[in-house]
Amino acid sequence: MAGSDDTVLVVDDDPLFLEILGQQLESLGVRRVLKAERAEQALAWLQAGEPVRTVITDLSMPEVDGPRFLHQLADVGLRPSVVLISAARPDILHSIQALGQSLGLRMAGSLQKPVTLAALEEVLAVATPAAVPARAPAPAPVRSFEVEDLRLALQRRDIRPWYQPKVDAQQLRLVGVEALARWFRPDGRMVSPADFVPVLEEAGLSWELFLCMLEQVLADLAAWQALGWQLKAAVNLSMDCTDRLDLPEQIADRAAAAGVPLTQLTLEVTESRLMNDRVAALETLSRLSLMGATLSIDDFGTGYSSLAQLADLPFGELKVDASFVRRMGQDRKMDRILQTLMAFGRGLGISVVAEGVEHYRQLQGLRALGASIIQGYLVARPMPEAALRAWVSAWQPGLLEGSEGPRLPVLGLGVGRTDEVWEGSPWSTLVPESCPDLAAARAVSAGPDLIFVSLDAVPDEAQLWALRDRWPAACLVLLDGPDDGSAPFLALELGALALRQPLLPAHWRRIAQGLGLSVQGMS
Repeated sequence: MAGSDDTVLVVDDDPLFLEILGQQLESLGVRRVLKAERAEQALAWLQAGEPVRTVITDLSMPEVDGPRFLHQLADVGLRPSVVLISAARPDILHSIQALGQSLGLRMAGSLQKPVTLAALEEVLAVATPAAVPARAPAPAPVRSFEVEDLRLALQRRDIRPWYQPKVDAQQLRLVGVEALARWFRPDGRMVSPADFVPVLEEAGLSWELFLCMLEQVLADLAAWQALGWQLKAAVNLSMDCTDRLDLPEQIADRAAAAGVPLTQLTLEVTESRLMNDRVAALETLSRLSLMGATLSIDDFGTGYSSLAQLADLPFGELKVDASFVRRMGQDRKMDRILQTLMAFGRGLGISVVAEGVEHYRQLQGLRALGASIIQGYLVARPMPEAALRAWVSAWQPGLLEGSEGPRLPVLGLGVGRTDEVWEGSPWSTLVPESCPDLAAARAVSAGPDLIFVSLDAVPDEAQLWALRDRWPAACLVLLDGPDDGSAPFLALELGALALRQPLLPAHWRRIAQGLGLSVQGMS
C-alpha cells in the first residue's frame, strides 16, 4: 500500500478512466492523486517540482503517445517510478517497458485495461518503496579502479574463475561448468564483472583476461582429472581475440602443459562488438574445432550473434540467453521463439543450453521444448573452486545407478517418523527426517534423494513449487490428498509421483524406478 506522503500522477486522455483509477488509488491509501489528460500537462507539473513518486501513464494519447512521453521524462532528467497502462497487446507493453529501462527510467511494471484493484496494489508495491523523487538525476557510476589496476590484477591473478555448474536437462546430471571472471581487490572487495569487463575490453585487455582465466581453468581441470571427474569447462573468448592466427597454438600448448585434452574445453564465443576480421576468425575457430575443442555461441539471440555465423562457424553448442528464459510462459511470442531455437539446435545436431534457469516451472517447460543442458540458480550459483568440490559431492541428481538405497536424509513433510508409510520400505537404511513444514525442511543442509509430502498436511501448491525449486533433483512423492482426482495432475506438473497410502510393493517399485534403482528382487 502506498504511503500517505506519496503522490501518484495518472496520465490518460479518458476522463472517466481517470476518475475510476483515482478512486482505486485512494482506496489503496494514496492520499494525493494528480490527473492529467495530456502528456504536456503532466510534464509541466513534474518540471515545476511536484513531488511525484509514481507516474501511471497510458500509451495511446493524442499529441504525445506513451513512448514519446517516456523519452521526454528521460530527456529532462525526471526519475519517478513509471507504470504503463494500456489495452495494447502484452508484447507491445513489454517492448515499451524495455524502451523505458534502456532510457534509464525506473519501470515498475505494466497493467492491462481494465485494471483490477489487486493488480494495481501489486504494481504499487513495486513502484512506491524505492522510487526516486522527481527531478533527481540518475546517479553517475563511480569507478573505483583505473586501467592500471586491471593490468596489475591480471598479472597477479586477482581475477579468478568462479564456476557455475551445467547439468543435463532431463536427469540433472552434472556435465560441465562455466568459468566466470571474478575480481577481488587486495582489501577483499569484489568488483562486479559488469563494471570491469567493459573497461577491460575498451583498454584492449581482452586477450590478457582470456589467458588469465584459461590458465587457471586448465589447472583446475587437471586437478579434477586426478579426482576422476570427467567434466568439461567453458571459458569465455571475446571475438576480439579470434583474429589472432596463433590462437589455436596458444590454447593447445597451454592445455598440453597442463595435461588436459582439448576435448574437455569449451570456448564460449562472446560478442560485445562486431567481428574485426571475419577471415581470421573463420580460420582460428575452425582449427580449434578440428583440435577437439567445443565452440559455443554465447547469448544467442542478443548482441551480434546471427544465423550466418552459426552457418559459417563449427559451433557445437548454442546458449540461449537468460532473458528469453525469464519470459517463458508469460509471453506467447517468446515461447514460440524458444521453441524455434530448440528445434533449430536439434536440426543442426548441436547442444542447446538454456541459461538463467531459476525455477522448476522453467525447467519443466525447457524439458518439454527439448533443451539439452540447463544452467542457473535453480541448480547452483557461481562459486569458487573449493566450494565447487563440496557442491559436487553433495549434488544428488535423483538417479543412483544401482546403489543399495537412497542416501540420507529422506525428507518427510507432514509425515512422522513412526507413520506406516515407512513400514513397507525395501531399504533397511531408510530413516526419515520428519519436517512439519517447508521452513523446517529448508533447514536441512544435505540434499535428499527422496522426499515424501503429505498433501493433507501441506496442501498449499505454492509451497510445493518452492520445495521443487529448493531440491529440483530429488524424487518427490505426493501422498494422499483430495479425492477430486487433482493430485495426479499436480504431480505431473511437479515431476513427482502421486500415491495413496498404504504404500504397497508396487508403489515402492515405482519409487525405486524414480530413483534409478534396480527393481529386480523387489517383491
